Amino acid sequence: MTGLSLFAFLSGAGVLVAQVTWNRMLLLVAGGSVDSAAAVLCAFMLGLGLGGRFFGLAAQRAANPRRVLVAATLGMALGSLIPLALEPAAVRLYPAFYGLGLQFPARFLCAVIMLFPAAFCAGGIIPALSRLVQGPRGTSEASRLYGVNSIGSALGEIGRAHV
Repeated sequence: MTGLSLFAFLSGAGVLVAQVTWNRMLLLVAGGSVDSAAAVLCAFMLGLGLGGRFFGLAAQRAANPRRVLVAATLGMALGSLIPLALEPAAVRLYPAFYGLGLQFPARFLCAVIMLFPAAFCAGGIIPALSRLVQGPRGTSEASRLYGVNSIGSALGEIGRAHV
């Protein structure tokens, strides 16, 4: 396994483990409803999509796309700390929104504030990796890295579930 393949695998595992952890964390804040899970998934996918677009364009323009990859990875790691820092405030504020009948908007807002920054940066990993392998075999190599990343995500979650 090449260095980029190992990176793709481990980043995929890390991102999915973080997403499931955030889902569990929001469950403690906003309850274990379908709305809570939907809010987390929506914020996560919104972050991935917008981050992929942003970092993809940045990687295409960059003279050194490795810097874009490092920025996305560090951003994801630092952004993963946001839910830990904001959970106490969310636990105190969420009941006020609940009392106003604004359960889903409150859940979605909590999810976006807590999860979007890390998911946004995580969305940049595959586009930056793809830019790094651009060349005659770039498309097949980018596809392979994406596949390895997805396998890492699946195995990361399986591993997390059994710990």
